[in-house]
Amino acid sequence: MAESDAWILTTGLNNGVSKLVGEGISQYRLLRRHPKDVVCIGLTMWGTINEKTRIDLKKASQIGASDEACKRQIRDDVQEDKETLDPHHTHCILFDSGNLNEYLSDSQRSSFVQYVCDDKNSHACKEVFFDNMNFQQRLIEL
Repeated sequence: MAESDAWILTTGLNNGVSKLVGEGISQYRLLRRHPKDVVCIGLTMWGTINEKTRIDLKKASQIGASDEACKRQIRDDVQEDKETLDPHHTHCILFDSGNLNEYLSDSQRSSFVQYVCDDKNSHACKEVFFDNMNFQQRLIEL
């Protein structure tokens, strides 16, 4: 990881393998004298993350974050058991299908990776690691 210009793609959630990857990158940065910049991108659905995180992101973005947009969409008496984003990822891309309680499918990840590979302005060789798949896919742009 430290020797290549890799992009590491995970779900970006603060649990499971995604959390371990984020923590590993954080420790790498702390322990190395001159750490290499590691790009770790979380790809997940807007409806997967908990409502507090969604409201915090709306407020932080200040783009269309009206008071109405930042109100709770779920009743206060409903116990919400959803995910938060891992803070150690360098980037996070949230896909929005308009549904709550929806997890990212492989088709959305594949579309993103294909788009990156088809970008003719980029000449980089990218290693893409999926935390919930049993393979490593090497993507090379010519």
